[in-house]
Amino acid sequence: MEGQVVKHEADAFLARYPDYRRVLDRQRQQEFVRRRLATVERRDDPFPHVWVDDVLSPELYALLDAAWPALELFPAEERDNRRDMVPRPPGTNLADKRAGTYDALPQPLRDVWDQDRIPQWRWSVGSYQD
Repeated sequence: MEGQVVKHEADAFLARYPDYRRVLDRQRQQEFVRRRLATVERRDDPFPHVWVDDVLSPELYALLDAAWPALELFPAEERDNRRDMVPRPPGTNLADKRAGTYDALPQPLRDVWDQDRIPQWRWSVGSYQD
């Protein structure tokens, strides 16, 4: 069953996003974030802060949504509330099942959720300075 779900997930994702790597392009996404942040105004009440709606591009939000795994890929105990996708760090005990959902993802979906990409999104948001 899991293998069929994984193949279906990959086929459906690639049919919808054959050019998903273009959406994931770091420079493209950083430029979008910079444009969004350039429109932000600082608020001082109740304390100094900024609020940014839709900081990531609509196409990236849609891609992330489409790349979320099918419910069947999560362990039964996580299907009702918490749905973690934890990449398996090198040296992790293979008996540790927390990375099972991530490990089961087809490659195109892993490309989207790859742990190397997460700092990209953080960098896009975190390194902007006026």
